[in-house]
Amino acid sequence: MVEAPREVIRFGWLRRLTILVLIVVTALPFYYMALLSVRSIQQVLLEPGNLWVSFGEISLRTYDRVLSSTDDGVQGFLRLISNSLIVASLTVLTSLWAPIPGAYAVSRLVFKGRRQISALFLAVYLFPPMIMAIPLFVIFTRVGLRDSLFGLALVYVAQTIPVAIYMLRGYFATIPRSLEEAAQLDGCSRLQILTRVSLPLAMPWVIATGLYVFMIAWNEFLFALLFLVTTGTSGQCHWD
Repeated sequence: MVEAPREVIRFGWLRRLTILVLIVVTALPFYYMALLSVRSIQQVLLEPGNLWVSFGEISLRTYDRVLSSTDDGVQGFLRLISNSLIVASLTVLTSLWAPIPGAYAVSRLVFKGRRQISALFLAVYLFPPMIMAIPLFVIFTRVGLRDSLFGLALVYVAQTIPVAIYMLRGYFATIPRSLEEAAQLDGCSRLQILTRVSLPLAMPWVIATGLYVFMIAWNEFLFALLFLVTTGTSGQCHWD
């Protein structure tokens, strides 16, 4: 049996050590966050740097206060999380339903201005949200959608559709045209080629785009604060 060279063994141990250090550095903030959530405020103020807590010091009163309903005089954070989940899910479903055929058309069909349209999708996404905040606020107020989760989801869809089309366009462009030409010779229409050939092959990319859109909608705060925090409807506030 041939032994591995010492350099290979040393590199293997160095790689494992590096991975271990990165895991510790990444997990430590989350561990400290969870530790603070089960300690009383008095203990945190007295020993803020303590990284270990005994079983008897663990308290779940903070979770009970945060997750309980607002009718009990507490934060009602569980309802706020559900609002965020609803809005983010609606955004993902809508942002994928429209960009899939749009991205396929831009990547496969030949028409005048195709390159300009493709660049325009990305250019729209580069505008700062503050530029669109005031016009959208006025428009949604006049049409009666300013104080609803559906209206907020529409705002997120308008933001995420351009970047979703831009991402999926590059994904569809990597699919070999020979597969689509073979399906076309078998009598498939353009829609059948998309649904039976291109879309199944691009499904991992579609899922990745959906996760990216979900993170955009979940982490967004400006429009949620602007469209949902009003007098008398603070219970619909969308906090992330």
